[in-house]
Amino acid sequence: MKNSTFMKRELIGLVLLSITVISGCGGGETGGDEIRSTSNSSNLTGLWRFNLESDETGVNANSNFGFILRESSNGLRLTDCITRDSISVSNENDSIAGMQYGNIDIDDNDSLSIINEFGTLSAAKMSTSAKFDMGNLSLSSTEIGNESFTDLCVLSFSLSLFGATFSDSITATVDYNGAPLLIDVVTMGNIRVAEYDLVEEAEAGEATVHLKSDEFVSLYGTDDVTFSSGTLTITEESAAWTRGSFDGVLTTGDSLSGTFSFERP
Repeated sequence: MKNSTFMKRELIGLVLLSITVISGCGGGETGGDEIRSTSNSSNLTGLWRFNLESDETGVNANSNFGFILRESSNGLRLTDCITRDSISVSNENDSIAGMQYGNIDIDDNDSLSIINEFGTLSAAKMSTSAKFDMGNLSLSSTEIGNESFTDLCVLSFSLSLFGATFSDSITATVDYNGAPLLIDVVTMGNIRVAEYDLVEEAEAGEATVHLKSDEFVSLYGTDDVTFSSGTLTITEESAAWTRGSFDGVLTTGDSLSGTFSFERP
């Protein structure tokens, strides 16, 4: 059950990333603890945030994630958030073409949008710098040691039923010894400033934290670990940032603690 839940969230991210063939680049920028944005970009190169909002009767799904576009004389390339793989995409007739889910319109070098059968899709450039730098993460355990990461790409996903948030998650990816590492923070109900009990399968008022990396196989005997007990503390939850810490025992019986500062996509 734990693995299937995490894999569903990873699959959602991968599907959305494939939808996200987008473009932009920036001149002026805002940042700090504010929501980062750019304006008057000269080309499409930069770090972007993507949003997909889908509404069915009584059900609203909102997905967001970062990605990178690089525009050069050799064409346009998209680097996705989860795998960090880079693919070529086409810039044709004021749209990004060649994607599985159709073209995405280029409004200008700082924004993209389209409405199709999947919902309302939009993208806004966060920075003209083509690098993942959406916060920081530190992990500490006997198996991992003390590791700190700043090359974060962040994804988020929320599901609402008849106006009430059913589940809320924020996920970060980093490069760990040359392989992607994903950390997934999930709460039942909205993520808010609070202290949560960590469990394998969260119910109302509880939370789960999953971590996944191929590098974990040699450390834990599996590529996917989650907390069986412990505490998640959210110290900030705003439109721009989610910050907090966690400390507990994994289902493998090993202890793990960490702190995080995730820039919301």
